[in-house]
Amino acid sequence: MRITNVRSILLMLLACFLSACASGKPVVKERYFWPPPPDDPKIEWIGVYYDKTDLPGNSGSKIVQNLIGQTEEIKFSSPLFVTSNSKGRVVVSDPDLKAFVNIDLVNNNFTLLGGAAMADVVKPTGVAFDAEGLVYAGDDPSRKIYVVNDDNKVVKVLDLSNDIKSVGSFVIDKKLNRIIIPDTRSHKITVFSLDGKLLNSFGKRGELEGEFNQPMSAALDRHGNIYITDSFNARIQIFTPDGVYISKIGKRGDSLGDFGIIKGVALDSDENVYVTDARFHRIQIFNTKGELLMTLGAPHSQQRDEPIVAAGLLLPYGLFIDDTNRIYVADMMNRRLQVFQYMPEKKPVK
Repeated sequence: MRITNVRSILLMLLACFLSACASGKPVVKERYFWPPPPDDPKIEWIGVYYDKTDLPGNSGSKIVQNLIGQTEEIKFSSPLFVTSNSKGRVVVSDPDLKAFVNIDLVNNNFTLLGGAAMADVVKPTGVAFDAEGLVYAGDDPSRKIYVVNDDNKVVKVLDLSNDIKSVGSFVIDKKLNRIIIPDTRSHKITVFSLDGKLLNSFGKRGELEGEFNQPMSAALDRHGNIYITDSFNARIQIFTPDGVYISKIGKRGDSLGDFGIIKGVALDSDENVYVTDARFHRIQIFNTKGELLMTLGAPHSQQRDEPIVAAGLLLPYGLFIDDTNRIYVADMMNRRLQVFQYMPEKKPVK
């Protein structure tokens, strides 16, 4: 019997096995909440993604690949920053892969953003969606931002190399149609139009209000105020849309509410402020007054085939919260994306 026939038979048997599994009772997954009962839960752990086998309907794909001799797959190596369009599309930058991983939660697949048109990307960093659903993906060494449409085609490339020295985790202001980029090496924040025209910049290296030491990530509240992770000054700085200093959150220290080395920042629909801390391997959540509300996560080194520890983190980096309050965390050294759900308190109907 030919090898191809053996493979065909094995694939048929596997298909029957998977169909049988699919027709059985659903697997009951233990649920994890923060804070834990008996307190009212605010955040639920949803799960993790290492590769496409963690997506629904792909549990047997790795077995199939081995049977037919195709073992190549896209899987995270060093997930850095993350974004989502709130409609089932998630994009993650991964410097080890020299690519952006495009996760399609509707069709349950992993692909590389931009395909061959982005083969020159060396160190993918910030990534964000604009109001039209286009993905803006930054390459740090070239200081270019690739703009990719729904068909995974690069429609334009913004060359910002004359105005910035690096591309951090930027945010797109969808109301004003502009890109707000932490320029980590220049220790400032630079603002561009969506076609790459320089509009504004603010900040310089230092420790005073409005100064930075390696700003890493940016986020916006509903008023357009700008939140910046001032990483090596161990604080979040908040600015008006025009770049005027408002206030700060946090300070360097070892206590709860203090920061070590902060990387990502995001806000939920209630404007609670989430901050990833790579030194302490946790996420801290504050209100806009800077008061600590909750901590999430703990140091844990997770191997792919071990029982998953919910919210176990190792060097958490990028952080994004979409319009549905779905929370995405780049769990960098665990080589995976963790997902949580914020559950806002239901307001009584008047």
